[in-house]
Amino acid sequence: VRSVLVAPGETTPDLSIEVTGVSGECSSKVFALTVTNTGSEAVSGAVVRLYAGDPARAGITVASMTVEETVAPGESLTTTMTVSDFPDREVRVFFSVDPDNRIVECNDGNNTAELAEIVDCRPRVH
Repeated sequence: VRSVLVAPGETTPDLSIEVTGVSGECSSKVFALTVTNTGSEAVSGAVVRLYAGDPARAGITVASMTVEETVAPGESLTTTMTVSDFPDREVRVFFSVDPDNRIVECNDGNNTAELAEIVDCRPRVH
């Protein structure tokens, strides 16, 4: 976790992400996401990355997207990420907003979220 010193009167965003659902077949999984900015400065162009496994423990990048819309202070943006060719195994899914720390934020500790359920895309034996 990276700490940033913020001077009085200085404005910075504070992004967080929430995974609100998953749907679709393994060939086209759709993840519903909410990106929230609880900071004091608007932000746009934030990268969102999906990992198979915890990114803090060598999770593998599965997909990435850029949120082009501006997320104003105190606002949330709902979006979806569609992933084709999802890994053909059981996967604990994590998402991270601003995973490369390109946006200076007042708190990077809330940039990752885990899907509550395991996604199982193992081939079915008939």
